Amino acid sequence: MPNGISCAYFAARNHIYGKKEDNPFKKGIAGVQAVRTVDSVAKTGVLKGSVATSINSIFNTAASFGRKIVYPLIIGSGVYNTVKSDDKVRTGSSQALGISTMYVFEQVTENLLNKMSSLFNNNSRFTNNKFLKGLWYFVKGMTFVGASLSGYNVGSKAAETFVDEYRASKSSSHNKEKIPTAVNATTINDDKKTIFPIEEGLNESQIFSEMDL
Repeated sequence: MPNGISCAYFAARNHIYGKKEDNPFKKGIAGVQAVRTVDSVAKTGVLKGSVATSINSIFNTAASFGRKIVYPLIIGSGVYNTVKSDDKVRTGSSQALGISTMYVFEQVTENLLNKMSSLFNNNSRFTNNKFLKGLWYFVKGMTFVGASLSGYNVGSKAAETFVDEYRASKSSSHNKEKIPTAVNATTINDDKKTIFPIEEGLNESQIFSEMDL
């Protein structure tokens, strides 16, 4: 599960891009991640006493709900970007594959990080060292962020490349110049040149369209 570091990063990122792109779904994601940030930090034990208890009671339910809706909001953001785009096929493909690979990268990374955390928590030297615990908390959060962004970029770039190459190959096949089957011989008196018929199937190097008289 993402921790306070990764949630804070995604809250800030989606807030910035939500305003920049006027994307209501990203604004919603920013709000959800902000709530999850507070909830995650409260659960680390950094906050003590009644303050931590109050925050947990207020944000725990909201954060639990946020975990359930964050991916639907991400999908909604992708659909919103596609609808607004002038090139819906390219954007839709990029968003669909990007979000899919992002999810896969996140799940794989989360499983690996949880296994590593279990190993560290069984080591008394780690559990008794606040610096190491804080360092791992930061590394864990930023590793999840890196996996999420990398997954999205890999998928979206792959989709865009595929669409671009498909269009290029299709355009190339349609734009091939067709050589006419026959052209009547025509004499141009001013230049004293004759244009002879062109046979179908000849390459440009094989065509001699002009001959001096």
